[in-house]
Amino acid sequence: MRTDHLLPPCVTGSLNLSYNHLTGSIPSEFGSIRNLKELTLSVNFLKGTIPSTIGDLGQLRTLELDFNLISGSMPTTLGNLMLLKRLNLWDNQLVGKIPTNIGTMFDLEEIKFHNNKVTGTIPTEIGALFTTLKVFDATGNHLHGTIPTELGLILPLESLDLGNSGLEGPIPTELAKCTNLSTMGLSNNLMNGTIPTQFGALTKLQFLFLSSNKLIGTLPSELGQLTLLGVLQLQTNRLEGVVPTDLGKLGALKTLNLSDNYSLKSQISESICGLRTAGALTTFIASCDTCKVPSCCTQCA
Repeated sequence: MRTDHLLPPCVTGSLNLSYNHLTGSIPSEFGSIRNLKELTLSVNFLKGTIPSTIGDLGQLRTLELDFNLISGSMPTTLGNLMLLKRLNLWDNQLVGKIPTNIGTMFDLEEIKFHNNKVTGTIPTEIGALFTTLKVFDATGNHLHGTIPTELGLILPLESLDLGNSGLEGPIPTELAKCTNLSTMGLSNNLMNGTIPTQFGALTKLQFLFLSSNKLIGTLPSELGQLTLLGVLQLQTNRLEGVVPTDLGKLGALKTLNLSDNYSLKSQISESICGLRTAGALTTFIASCDTCKVPSCCTQCA
């Protein structure tokens, strides 16, 4: 079904055309539905660009265009959507930079554009969303530069996913201020420096993905304060020193991967192995010279 004749004569409230095998492009005429609050075109075969007229939908709260074949850049007119709460553009073919005026969308709670080809840096203006933003997912893009410290201003943030995006530089210690975080994903980047000791303050964290970077230094014992942590992936870095016994306090931990950190000391403490004995830690992977299989690790790599 093509989109050529989809424009309804009178639509108010919500327009959901997801899962309809739609082809063609998004009609620019959608911008004339001024009372529209939700526009969902997810999981179709839409091509072309996001029309700039989308910015005319001043009442829009939800814009979901995910899982299509949409190309081009995010139009700067998205910044006109002052009431928008959810912006889902993931799994498309978007290019170009993140519009800096995203920081003027003061009601935004969720931004997802993972698995695109977006370039440039994460604009510092995102810090202006410090009262509302809960989810920011830019995984699988072609970004560069560092993680802006301004993300640490966003105290409501619950999920931060920036993996596989080309980011570099140190992990900002300011992220430790985001104490509502339950998920932090920074894997498969070029992050360097150490794991901030301040991360011990992230007591709501359940998933921490820092694998496949260039992180150095020792594992901070403060990670042992993350009692809700279920997954800790630190493999393929340049970590060194002794694995802190405090990790044995992580009673909720189900997956721990320390492999491919060849400077970590060989001895694994009994407190960590005790998590295996207790049955909570079901997956424990470390370098083959770090622990013996099957006495403690489930796998060596």
